[in-house]
Amino acid sequence: MDSRIRPKILCLWTGLCALMLPAPSLLEAQAPSAGTMPAPVRQTLSILYFDNLARASDFDWLQAGLSDMLTTDISASGAVTVVEREQLATVLKEQELQLSGVVQESDAVRMGMILAATRIVYGSFVVSDGKMSIDARLVDTESAAVLGAVRAEGPAGDVLLLERKIASSLMGALGVASPSAPSSGGASVVQAAAAYYAGLAALDSGSYQDAASHFREASDLDPSYGKPQLGLEAAYRFLKDFRRGQQQKELAALASSVQRLRSRVEGKFYTMTDMATHPKDFGYADVQAAVAAMSADSMGYAGSTPAQAIGFMENLLLEMGLKAREYFGDQTFAAGCAVEIGAWAARALRDYPQDSLLAESQYPPIVQLRLDRRWPELKAACETFMARWPDFRMIDSVEDAYQESLDRLSGKD
Repeated sequence: MDSRIRPKILCLWTGLCALMLPAPSLLEAQAPSAGTMPAPVRQTLSILYFDNLARASDFDWLQAGLSDMLTTDISASGAVTVVEREQLATVLKEQELQLSGVVQESDAVRMGMILAATRIVYGSFVVSDGKMSIDARLVDTESAAVLGAVRAEGPAGDVLLLERKIASSLMGALGVASPSAPSSGGASVVQAAAAYYAGLAALDSGSYQDAASHFREASDLDPSYGKPQLGLEAAYRFLKDFRRGQQQKELAALASSVQRLRSRVEGKFYTMTDMATHPKDFGYADVQAAVAAMSADSMGYAGSTPAQAIGFMENLLLEMGLKAREYFGDQTFAAGCAVEIGAWAARALRDYPQDSLLAESQYPPIVQLRLDRRWPELKAACETFMARWPDFRMIDSVEDAYQESLDRLSGKD
């Protein structure tokens, strides 16, 4: 990146994020009063691997995938403690139990006791003639009572949508309201999810090089999908490639913020102020907990309008592409990030044409075009930008990019 541009962007991100965090006075005003009643005991839920009844090999990844995605979605409600995938796999391996294939409440109750869960979810899916049906049952491990039986059906290609329907139905059976903020853990491309869960399976079996290959494939297919970046970080750690592991950690942190921003734009948009004002709507016990979460991922919660949030997301994708090239020579992933930046800019123009901060979403593509040395497209983009937003805070950078495009197109060095 041009040395004049990159520091400006990074300083701007830091400053804006600091300004967007709720002020200390808001924390004091909304702190819970002394003497309040203790919170009820939280439910502890374990979601077992699902059974592939038709043995459709192309969908084997869903056995662990459905469990993991449901864990992520239901955890986002903040009202239920969900046993993490790693803990589930470890306990069941120690007990020499299968992770899938549970078809009776007695088996579920037994596993719930082993996992110290008060509730347990188990289920299955069937794929036939391009159609998919997913069934899940929620069982109370103390009484063995079935608290809910839910189903979702549709085209197999819509499996990510079907999973969200199952998650919503299970939260209803648990008496838990769906959070205002959707989960930030999901893929938007089915093939990327399949590659990611194939990577997890390889990681669990100790095939770390294979795991890294699958995680890279998932990232290439869906650059804003955060989990594969975390998977790569773990793979490098197991491979004892500590230098790459540290570099990958930087990419994983950026990807996590990208995913958070994406979830806010794709769901019901909310701001830091919304979270601080109504923390329980976002799965947090009080304002302090909400602000702690925002402080831990200030970039993920940045943006006071959808277009500005998209702009932040594009800047992070830009940084991810640069680091992928610098650290790993990964041109494929960097190119995918560039495509994502253009797609999000187009989406902002389409969906938020009246957004007061629309320009924020249109500036990063100019930086990307300049980096890619696509001079005709850069010239046109700069002309459009300067005509529409002549008072943009970084208009000098746009003017510099425009002049360079003219020089390059005229044959000047």
